[in-house]
Amino acid sequence: MKKHIRALIAAPLISTVLVAGALVPQAAHADGTLAEYKWSSASGFVEYGLGGFWVESRTDNSKLVFQTDGNRVLYNDSGRALWHSQTHGRGASKISLQSDGNVVIYRADNVPLWASGVSRSVPSGTWDLVLLGTASAPTINERNLLTGGKDYWRIP
Repeated sequence: MKKHIRALIAAPLISTVLVAGALVPQAAHADGTLAEYKWSSASGFVEYGLGGFWVESRTDNSKLVFQTDGNRVLYNDSGRALWHSQTHGRGASKISLQSDGNVVIYRADNVPLWASGVSRSVPSGTWDLVLLGTASAPTINERNLLTGGKDYWRIP
């Protein structure tokens, strides 16, 4: 049984990008949290290239992956894809975790292909991407910690 969280913290794609994410390895929470990834609006934004970002459960094989084909996929513990961004084969080159909470997949020419759609009216602060649920039915929720952990989007 895994007792850790793993994420590849790739070198930023743009030299002005500030490192904002903080991996928080902890034991599985009673609330069903399997893993989490935090970033702060005070630190700017973080970008990762193809295959360079994933959040993996501490206790099983469920995970959210930004794959080398440009698709962002949520897998359960048996490797079954439960959700994907439908960005494979469309020229995706990076995923951006932005200071306003929006998570966006871009092509190399900065054309957005997929976005979480978090409103710009959301307060800034620390954002938390949380892998929740069970091994067979995980979900990904994005929360703003300044609003008491309110969920702003969820997949699936």
